[in-house]
Amino acid sequence: MNTTSSDVLVSICCTAYNLEKYISQTIESFLSQKTTFKYEIIVGEDCSKDSTRQILLEYSEKYPDLIQVIMSEANVGIARNYKRVLERAKGKYIAICDGDDYWVDPLKLQKQVDFLENNSEYVICCHYSKLVDSEGKITYANPSPKVLIYSYSDILTGKRTETRNSSLVIHNNEEFKTLTTKDWLLDVYAQDRFFKLFATAVTNRKIYVMPELMGCYRVHQGGIWSMAGTKIIGFKTRSDFNLIINNFKFSSEEKRKLFNIYMKRYFFYDIKNLSINRIFSTFQTLA
Repeated sequence: MNTTSSDVLVSICCTAYNLEKYISQTIESFLSQKTTFKYEIIVGEDCSKDSTRQILLEYSEKYPDLIQVIMSEANVGIARNYKRVLERAKGKYIAICDGDDYWVDPLKLQKQVDFLENNSEYVICCHYSKLVDSEGKITYANPSPKVLIYSYSDILTGKRTETRNSSLVIHNNEEFKTLTTKDWLLDVYAQDRFFKLFATAVTNRKIYVMPELMGCYRVHQGGIWSMAGTKIIGFKTRSDFNLIINNFKFSSEEKRKLFNIYMKRYFFYDIKNLSINRIFSTFQTLA
């Protein structure tokens, strides 16, 4: 890493729990970044039961001016772990990457920061990602990446292809920093969607997806979403949908789209689970 300033420009924010098999590859992909600016690496280690903490502490001892590990004596959960990592970030930009994913382009950060520095109408820059299995074998990679652009309305109504968590670089401006003051943040399951939703909502800026494959998203047994059962996924996605309609603003057209999403995805889920009060509340909000 080359630096031209004593100020941190990018804070790489990572969370980890029971990822001893993958965390070294993740950290090494951070360390491989070639930049003209200074960056920091902040990892929230959530009281793992395996050797994840030990591995991270070894890295922080080797790179004390670059890597900091946030720890606790009890598991705090993914939402609170993200919150404490984001609160520690000093950079003008925040790069997100979970501890089981990794980057494959050493110029990834430089390219994304350069773009955001020169295009003020965007608050987030993403890129395409390869899907890999537990052994690192590629299971999918888009053969023809193209530029994608998303607005707040797009994210609100579910359009977010190729904006996976490990691809996000977010302008950490004063508006975005208020995210960690929101009480509902600790109830979120799909953190990446809310990062994108909140950033575009409070800045009225857009998301740009670079047409390059620069990261890998790992699907494995220990992943938060990758191998979850349909019942668990149903509960989590329904809960997040409720947080969205109760904490974000939407136009009449967006309201109609959200109602259609509810009827297609969650209405019968609520019927099956006898969530009558939730159905009534949702209809009051969207119908």
